[in-house]
Amino acid sequence: MLNNNNFNLFLNKKNIINNIYKNNILFLKVLQIKKKYLIFDGNLKSECFIKISEFLKNSFLEIKEKDYVEVFLKNYENSFGKITVSRFKFLNYIFWKNIFFNWKNKIFIKGSILNRIKGGYFVLIKNFKCFLPFSCSDKKISNTQYYFNKNIYFLILNFNYLKKNIILSRKFVILKIFNLKKKIFFKKIFIGCIIKGIIKNITSYCMFIDTGYVDCICFFRNLTWGNYRYFNELFKIGQSILGIILKIDKKNFRIFLGIKQLFNPWNKINFLKNHIKYVRIIRINNNNIYIVICKNIISSISNFFNKKKNKYFKINNYLKIILNNFNFKRKRINCKIKFYKNYSSLSSIG
Repeated sequence: MLNNNNFNLFLNKKNIINNIYKNNILFLKVLQIKKKYLIFDGNLKSECFIKISEFLKNSFLEIKEKDYVEVFLKNYENSFGKITVSRFKFLNYIFWKNIFFNWKNKIFIKGSILNRIKGGYFVLIKNFKCFLPFSCSDKKISNTQYYFNKNIYFLILNFNYLKKNIILSRKFVILKIFNLKKKIFFKKIFIGCIIKGIIKNITSYCMFIDTGYVDCICFFRNLTWGNYRYFNELFKIGQSILGIILKIDKKNFRIFLGIKQLFNPWNKINFLKNHIKYVRIIRINNNNIYIVICKNIISSISNFFNKKKNKYFKINNYLKIILNNFNFKRKRINCKIKFYKNYSSLSSIG
């Protein structure tokens, strides 16, 4: 029997009830659990029966008696005059509704890579096989087996409900995370901060250093103290290196590094005047012999030996020199060879 209060509540909830039946979704109560099927009561003309396999998860039953379950209405009346409902169809309806919502709002969805196929990978999302093309995957990682059977995030590029196809992308997720990390990285750094990176490329005028988030630029004039151009021999691609930040361009996301500024010898080099020092030869030309005096100071000695230079000098050999004078304005060192095979001392400018 309906009272006035109950009838008013029913009228208020009528829109909700109509929306539920419009989408063919019912809320049923579990009456009894049997070996092969479950019996439900939904205040309809007959009881509903659903196979127990539709509620099993890892061979365990998820529900109990007197629980309320959402199901999808397949038919109001079959050939036997009973209502037919399905739990699988309800889960399928909710799945495609979430797929459409995530695709429209560009929300990431979680899944796991199953195996590799022709042209891409199979990705499992809530027991549904999706396709991830090679062009939209993470190309930087060669060992793709690391991702197998692990929960990672994807973005839905396109889907087709009729053909039951979903195309995913991993590249957009990586780019979005990378851009967020780049913004955080630029907020933390400042001029004078020391950064570690890996040499990515060496050109005719500068060197590019990869710090993980940004490719920094280091010009040759900021690499070493001294006049030296052959930096392909000193540095190699893939070598790790430390640098100090000289300039930051936050609009274009650029960082300019300096390596020679890490060690400034000009404040403490005065006491080495007229001292004898062993140096290493790094390059021999027709005109000059290039030597490394200390950590990041490269100097040159004029070559008066001409064709006989290969007899007396070899690359990576050590040479004894005298430090004569220092030019602090031009950042240069004047030195000469001490004794070498009865030859007279040679003056040079580094």
